[in-house]
Amino acid sequence: MKANMKNIKSQEDLDEQLLMAGDNLTVVQFFSPRCPACKALHPKVRQYAGIHPELQFLLINCDEHREIGQSHNIHVLPMFRFYRGAEGRICSFSCTIATIHKFKAALKRHGVQTANPAAEKSLAKFDPERVDSSTDVPNKIQTENLTEEKGLAKIGPESIDSSTDVPNKTQAENLTEEKGLGKI
Repeated sequence: MKANMKNIKSQEDLDEQLLMAGDNLTVVQFFSPRCPACKALHPKVRQYAGIHPELQFLLINCDEHREIGQSHNIHVLPMFRFYRGAEGRICSFSCTIATIHKFKAALKRHGVQTANPAAEKSLAKFDPERVDSSTDVPNKIQTENLTEEKGLAKIGPESIDSSTDVPNKTQAENLTEEKGLGKI
């Protein structure tokens, strides 16, 4: 483990580490060793710790310290929280290996400069052609391409079984007009 990474053992330990960090940015990661997303992400977090020795990385194993996760309302893993001195928690988000760009963006947003652009570039491997970076949700063309690549069936409003309570495209348009609702 990197020198600027520490496993937290209790709420008191977390409080003490945050106090000692002062106004320096501290990254707290809530994880579980049983979580596949956590396991996949851990090497990248270690790399970021190596690239940014000025940051403190605090790791909380929610299997061993369930009470800490519960007291911080952690419901999704892995979860990251950034803290800075008197400001306290300044950001909170979940991310996976597929969305590691969120982690990089959060660091940048909170003033962390890239010391080694080449090293950091290799960490944020996400394909902007596949994902709309403003939403992390594939757009229609990207979804169609992924559907074809993966051999998945296309599902659209016309393909919904009318025996269900879900309206098809025509029914949805009629309901929209009847209720005076705007189209999305």
